[in-house]
Amino acid sequence: MNLQEFYNKYGRDLDFIVDGKSLTQPKADCLHLYDLVWHYKNQMIHWFDRLPADQENPMSCVTQEHWYSMYLEKKRLEKRRLHTHHKSYFINPTDYKYRQDKRVTEIKYYSDGRYVVNKLTQKTWLDIRYIRDNVIVGKLDKKCEVDYYIMRSSTANGMYLCPNCGAEMPLDKLLDGCDYCNSKFDISAYNDKVISVARVFNRHDIRSNEGYINFWSEAFKYSFAIPLSYMKYFPPLLLLMPLALLITGIMAAVKIPELKQEHSVHNHFLHQIRCANPGISMEELISSLDSKLKSIHFADHPQDVAAFVKCDIAPYLMSNQSVIRCEPGRFMIKDYRTDNQFQYVTLHRSVRVLVDCGNTLKEDLKIVQVTLAKQRDYKHKSDISMFTCQHCGATISLTEGGVCKYCGTMMDYDAYDWVIIDYKFVK
Repeated sequence: MNLQEFYNKYGRDLDFIVDGKSLTQPKADCLHLYDLVWHYKNQMIHWFDRLPADQENPMSCVTQEHWYSMYLEKKRLEKRRLHTHHKSYFINPTDYKYRQDKRVTEIKYYSDGRYVVNKLTQKTWLDIRYIRDNVIVGKLDKKCEVDYYIMRSSTANGMYLCPNCGAEMPLDKLLDGCDYCNSKFDISAYNDKVISVARVFNRHDIRSNEGYINFWSEAFKYSFAIPLSYMKYFPPLLLLMPLALLITGIMAAVKIPELKQEHSVHNHFLHQIRCANPGISMEELISSLDSKLKSIHFADHPQDVAAFVKCDIAPYLMSNQSVIRCEPGRFMIKDYRTDNQFQYVTLHRSVRVLVDCGNTLKEDLKIVQVTLAKQRDYKHKSDISMFTCQHCGATISLTEGGVCKYCGTMMDYDAYDWVIIDYKFVK
């Protein structure tokens, strides 16, 4: 099924834009996606700027993992006596005739495994003030692109999954619970949710693994765009362009083969992962990893992340105690393997952090290597999955440390999702 056929069958309520070209005119029901993102931003700003870090008051429009990482981030800010003031200005909007603060620049809609994913991109001027004792100690004041990833609750064929056993059926068959496993759950769990938010400041923050394409973009900027923009102020700068082109050529001869090889390895292992996990959503995997990495940077104790971290994380938690913001960026799959019980994925991920240095804030960029493991006969975890205790069957929350509040059993997280079994800095 090609993209046009897929849209005709499942895209009735979506604005479908692929490679910058809209296949149809925007649909009225597409406002649902705008409203979801608008609701998310309002809740997020209200949560960080005003509300205390209360795990009993979760945001309703995000996944549990995404919410948990924000909960730990808020606790870190409170621990360091910081509060924030958010302002965002949206620039370069499209011509959609909606309220100015709801305009978007691009909406992408695609099938990812068994699910439908929406990616809304807004060009934004981000303005966040960090305040301690009524004094501004630092701020983020940058232009960036903000990508909002939304997992549609329905699968690619319009059906819905039971969050406990994974049975696929129409939504009206799930209103009173699952007919197969008899699980009971709140039907609002099937509302579409924001699974991840990515802020792109430069090429290190882009999730795309096509490094050689990003390289040419940067090369063009420094060889042509910047010299030409400043030439009107300093005409002799034009004489340096041949030198810039020579340096670019030398760097390309060295870097492009290396970047292409990395891209080839990434695609090879990505194909293996998809073959071993039919219907897997790679967007869900990466978004889930986003939340895990953020939680690691904001956790105070290993117990805070014990549900999904199965290695010695204490030294890294100690080094992260002054981190107050974390933005995961590019990823590159380095290895995939299996054994009789588990499957393993090793990847590199760029992480941009903001560090509280007392009277000022400092940015830092680092590369981490993460090895993930999951049981081979895992239960298919969807965006709206509930986690259940394998001992008494009660629902378990990540905000409770992944421990059952009734019998004290630690959840078997690797039966639902990837757990981190190795974590270290590469750069």
